[in-house]
Amino acid sequence: MCIDPNYPEEREETHNGKSLRFVRDYSGVPCKLALMMDVLEHVDDDAGLLSHYARHLEPGGYVLITVPAFGFLWSGHDVFLEHRRRYTKKMLMETLAKAGFEPVKTRFFFASLFLLIALIRLSKKILVNRGHLEAKSEMNKMPGLVNALLILIHDIERVTIFPFNGLAGLSLFCLCRKKGS
Repeated sequence: MCIDPNYPEEREETHNGKSLRFVRDYSGVPCKLALMMDVLEHVDDDAGLLSHYARHLEPGGYVLITVPAFGFLWSGHDVFLEHRRRYTKKMLMETLAKAGFEPVKTRFFFASLFLLIALIRLSKKILVNRGHLEAKSEMNKMPGLVNALLILIHDIERVTIFPFNGLAGLSLFCLCRKKGS
């Protein structure tokens, strides 16, 4: 089940013979896995939202979470996207514990771009913005070759660094299980 209040309509699809529902709100239909990809950073009460979904998961149910990492990377792009926070691993673990979840796997992703993006964002803060962040998207259409290169870099990272990367990246990934399941 994928949950996002901004879906234009609710729908169900089949992938590899399994049902996948896209819903605006959790309707109480039991599920084994909820995807909360880039959701928690948008709500004021992240632990409360997770607790709400925990009450409706099947026994042994999981939630797959992705969130933006590291507050020092905060930028106008976060403001544009209406983020409330960026997470450290410790912050996410505390949120999970409050909500009644235990981590199964936690990793950082986009490590290959981490240093470059950190340098760009910190330089902008110091040299350009001087503390003022304009709400502005950093999404730009890339030429096909650049896009293909970025996809290749992330495919390589996925099979080499990601399986054990607990140190740094632009996003934090966590598969967690409802406690007591």
